[in-house]
This record gives sequence, structure tokens and C-alpha cells, in this order.
Amino acid sequence: MPARRLLAPLLLLLLLAAAAFTAPAVASAAALPDVESCSTPEGLLALARARHPELLAADRDAEAAAAAARALIQGEPLLALVVAKNQMAAWTPGWNAWFHQARLAGTAATEWWPNPRMLYSLDWLDLEDAGPTVFSFGDSAGRFFVAQAIDAWANNVFELGFACGPDAAAGGAWSCPAGVPPGDWLLLPPGRKARSLPADVRAQYEGRTLEMPTAAVLLMVRTLADPDRAGDEAAARELQQTYEASPLGTPKTKAYADHAHSDALKLLARYQRNSTSGAPALLAAAAGLSRAFPLRDKAEARAFKKLLRAAGLRPGRGFDQRLSPRDEGLVGAGVLLGMDCIDAKIAAASIGLDLPGGWSLTEAASLNASDYLSRAARAKSLLLQLPPNVQAYFSTATDADGAPLSGAAAYDVRFPAPPPAVYLWSLTIYDATTGKLVLPNALNRTSIAPTTPGLERGPDGSLTLTVSAAPPEAGGPPLSNWLPAPPGPFVLALRLIGPAAADVATGGYHPPPVVRLTGASGSGDGGNGAP
Repeated sequence: MPARRLLAPLLLLLLLAAAAFTAPAVASAAALPDVESCSTPEGLLALARARHPELLAADRDAEAAAAAARALIQGEPLLALVVAKNQMAAWTPGWNAWFHQARLAGTAATEWWPNPRMLYSLDWLDLEDAGPTVFSFGDSAGRFFVAQAIDAWANNVFELGFACGPDAAAGGAWSCPAGVPPGDWLLLPPGRKARSLPADVRAQYEGRTLEMPTAAVLLMVRTLADPDRAGDEAAARELQQTYEASPLGTPKTKAYADHAHSDALKLLARYQRNSTSGAPALLAAAAGLSRAFPLRDKAEARAFKKLLRAAGLRPGRGFDQRLSPRDEGLVGAGVLLGMDCIDAKIAAASIGLDLPGGWSLTEAASLNASDYLSRAARAKSLLLQLPPNVQAYFSTATDADGAPLSGAAAYDVRFPAPPPAVYLWSLTIYDATTGKLVLPNALNRTSIAPTTPGLERGPDGSLTLTVSAAPPEAGGPPLSNWLPAPPGPFVLALRLIGPAAADVATGGYHPPPVVRLTGASGSGDGGNGAP
């Protein structure tokens, strides 16, 4: 087994941009459909008929294409996460081994919308071969970290560490832990119950045993590091080295034997190499993966199989679908429609909550199971979003008057009081055209937080930040309160780590408006931040 490696920038790019498995050959030339029509079976059927009148003359054909669209939408989260793992194979040593980002995002960062105050660690677990696995972490000495587990269908399974939430002992009052002691948690494969474990093991992990919904699980741990405090990044790396994941009954080890991953993923890897990657192939991939990683909800699993059959596929055949040319045309038309519906949902910015002043709040990762279109859009655009009890995420590409933010102007952002974050808040700036941090700049600064050295506050305790491409002139706003902007369009992102109240991440807090001070209203493209 290779030793632990640094997390390659391209790996983070794949993770944080949440690139789904789509090939140039299946790109659609049609205009994006209406989101409302995409949200109902009847609407999808009407869209299919309108798009392909020559192909879908018969009712049965139109219904097959609409079923393919619905199946693609429901299967998108599975494709987005599991295929991302295979795409990373060239840069990773395999399953069941840790990878750590050892340096905060900076000048060389290639990630899309990176958090410049967070180090990422990840471990792709294959519980099918490893069996019950112990996840453990050391004493953080008060340093914020949070471990997030995501199943093969891109569902958030748990978060451990500094996660806020209702405290049952306090009558359900909102609470955020002041510290997190070292811990060991036992993760069980699907279907494996705690009662099947030896009595001493059950006793050892009582209250700390979790059954995973799928055999493939992604463990992602975020560790906070302060770029403005000397030695803090090194201290955060020391905490990273305490993260462990070992099969039950084996000594704790930083990396253990690389178990062969499931046959389904081997099939997918071979399938991707040999396939022409046309539109029908996407649905065949979803059918094959759904056999290896079945939905825990039996009714939902039956509904997905029913859609596959209605589209002309045989769920039992998995990847090996043998469609006639006509059926391939019907499935292809439906898959392209489903893909366009997902893109339309993302383009409509309807996976976030619009707030006053041009800000948008990324909504909860946990969605109603029946809202498949929102789940698909979120999986494609915000695959590894933290749940709202850990972080509230706000972004804006416009000023208070609705004009695009641009380095051609200067702006003020005035916080009358500190944002409601228990652990840390930060305001980060990104180039809207690239999604990259704005570097280099005169201060080598990409974000401002309460720990930023020299911040000057008003007599009333308010904090006014200046955002501009050029430094403030002498006698003007303090240089310590300046956030350097690019010359063109940019995006601001406000992260609140540890929301101080339950309603912070549901619209109960409104960030202050971005007020233009000088310069033309400008023009430019907006952007959608990723958490």
C-alpha cells in the first residue's frame, strides 16, 4: 500500500466542483426546459412529446422517453458520486486509505471556489470487503473539525465533530459543542446489525455504532486552519494525522491493505473505457450501479426499477443493456431531457434561497426524498455540501442595487454586529469567471475573518470592509479592512461555521448589503459558489 499522499489539486477540483459523469457526445443542443415542467411526470411527458414529435409519435414511445428522463434525474446523485471515485483512480492509490490536503488553498490552487481556511481529508471506504470499520479521531484541543459521511447516492449520512443541533438534555434548545473529545465510531456495512456483533464489541461501541446505507462511503473531514496565524496550519496537519479508519479487530493504522473494490465498480471502470458514452449509456450505468448500491428505502428502490423498465431497460441486466436502435433513440432522447432539466434547475438558481441585497443562501443538503430534481441539481453542483447545522453558506455576485460586482468599482460591506457564527465567520472573494481565489494581490489576502490582524471597528462595534481592486487611498478606509478584488467580475461568499441559531441557515439571518461607492455599475457574469 502506498504511503499517505498529499491530496492532488485536481482531486479537490473534482470533489468541490462535483463534476458528474457526462460526455461531450451526449451534450444537448436544445434550449433548457422550464423547471416547473421538469418537476412533474406530466410535465416531462409533455416536454418529451414537444421535443421529438417525429420520434415519439406513439404514446408508448413518449412515455418511455419521459420515464428515461425521470430515471436519469433520480439516478444522477449515484452517478455523480460513484463515478467521481473512478475518475480519481489515476491520482489515488485506491480504497480504504487516507488522503490529506496538506496546504491551504493559495496561489497554486486549482480548486473551484475553495475555502482558504480549511484543510480537507478524505477516505473512500469499501465496507463490502473491509467489513465493520472503526473511524476514530484524536483530541482537537478546541480546533474546529467535522467529519461528514456520504453514501453512494450522495446522501449525507452523519456528521461528527463540531456539529450544532438540538440538545435533548436541554429540552431541544439549539447547542454547539465547546469541545469534542477523542472518539471511536463503528461503521457497519448495509444490513449488518449491531446485535450480530460479539457482546464485548457491542458494549465497547454502545451508542457509537452506525449502519451505513451503502457499501461505498466517502468520509470527508474538514479541519480549520488560520492562514494569518503562524504555525496554525502545521497544528491543523497534526490533527489530520489522528484521523483513522481501520477494519474492526485490526490495530489502528494510518493506511491499511487496499481491499479490492466491489465488482460493480470494476465493471464501471471497464464499461467507461469501452463505451462510446452515448446518452443511453448513462442510464445503463445508473442501472448497473443501483444493483451494487441499492437504495435503503424499498419503496424508492422499487419505483426506480419501475422507471427503468418503463424506459425499456432491464434492471436485472445492470450495465449489460442490449437495446434495439429504436429503443436507444427513445432512451437517449429521455436522458438528454433529464440532463437538461437538471441544468435548468441549476441555471434557475432555485437550489438556493434568495435574500435581500442580492445574497443567496444555499439551502439544506437534506431534502425531501421525493424532490428528485433538487437532489440531482444539488449532487451535480454542490456534491459535498455541508449540512446547515455545521455551516451556513451565503454568496452574491451583485451589489445592493442589483448590478454585477466588478473590480471597476469599490464597495463597502458593513456588519453592524458580528455574523451569528459560533466558531468562525469569513468573507471570501472569488474571480467570477474562473472560480479561483484572487491571487496574487498586495496583501496576499483572499478572505477576512475575525482573526484577521489589525481589523478596525467603529465606535459602535461595527465592522466595515472595503472591497476593491486598488488599495484604499491614504486617509481613506483602513488597509487592514481591505479585501482585494480582481479587475473584472467577482463573487463574495460568506461562511458561518457553527450557526448560532437554528434559523440562521433557513433565512433567519440576512448578510449586509454590498454598497457600491465608486465606479460604473459595470457588467459581467455572476457565479455560484460551492461550499
